[in-house]
Amino acid sequence: MSVTSHRSRVDRIFVNAIADLARGLNVAAVAEFVENLETVEILRELGVPLGQGYFFAKPNPHFQDSDRIIIPAHNDYSSDLDAAPKSVASPKQS
Repeated sequence: MSVTSHRSRVDRIFVNAIADLARGLNVAAVAEFVENLETVEILRELGVPLGQGYFFAKPNPHFQDSDRIIIPAHNDYSSDLDAAPKSVASPKQS
């Protein structure tokens, strides 16, 4: 998410509106497609408490075969953004 681009400005407005709505409804917002530390920092700034995506873990292909997936309220598939690292080393390319 480039902080200076017009698209980024629109993205921030959109995410902020959803975060405000979630807070107003007293429900947790979960950010999808969290892929890098910059995004985590922006989401923290906007008050989004949870996120999931490549930054935390790669998708599990086992779930693609399931017709229905039930995920318990407390699981390892989304992460508390406050618990995410404040900085990370660049991942090795495989």
